[in-house]
Order: sequence, then C-alpha cells, then structure tokens
Amino acid sequence: DQGQHDFRFRVLWGKAPALAKALIPAAMELNLPLEPMFIYNQPTAIQDNPNLTDSLITVTPSTVTLVALKKAEDSDGLILRLNETLGRKTKTSIRMTGMKNPFEIELHPFEIKTIYVRRSAKGVQMREIGLLEE
Repeated sequence: DQGQHDFRFRVLWGKAPALAKALIPAAMELNLPLEPMFIYNQPTAIQDNPNLTDSLITVTPSTVTLVALKKAEDSDGLILRLNETLGRKTKTSIRMTGMKNPFEIELHPFEIKTIYVRRSAKGVQMREIGLLEE
C-alpha cells in the first residue's frame, strides 16, 4: 500500500488468568474509546446494602460487552448493542435500574445483538431488534 499508515499498539503482560481478564477491556478502550453521553440516573440503593448503589445497566457475564448505548432514533427509548467476545455461545443477562427481572438473551460466538429499551408505567421493557433499529 502507498501513503501514510498510523498504527496503535498496547502491550499487556502478566500471567494467563489475569491477562485474559484484562485483555477485553484493554482492547475496547484502545479500539472503541468511550464517547460522552449524558443520562441522569438517580442512584438507587441496593436492598441488601443501602450504602451501595445499583448501576444504570449491568451486563453479565463479563465476556459480553456493551459496545454501544444511544438514544433511539424514532422514540424516547434507548438502544443497547452487545457483543460476545470469546467465541462461545453465551446466555447473557441484562439488568437495568427499575427492572424486576433481568432480560435474558443468547448470543452465538462473536455475535452482535441490538436491544431496544423503553420505560413505561409498567416498568422497564426490553426487546431484541435488528441492527438498523427495526
């Protein structure tokens, strides 16, 4: 190829278990840096420990990453985009402040799924949609 090419590298070292745990967050930070987005979330105390507060969104297991969070184009809902990072079929649980039960979805190896989130009088509702928000 001709022309100028720019490359960024990050070197990680350590023992295999610790390195494997640090690899995905380090790669995400390097390749997909966070963009600022303001959402006001009144912290909610966790029932078992009132000194701790619940996160706005929690995705488990850690091998599934939240790669995008944005306002829906045609409504007041939110769009979550999830990515399975280890190449394994994975059952994922998504919990959001105000939800009674987590939303569960299965991802295939390296699959990306888009979730539409809407708050209503009935609480938080989630459903899977296409990548183009359809």
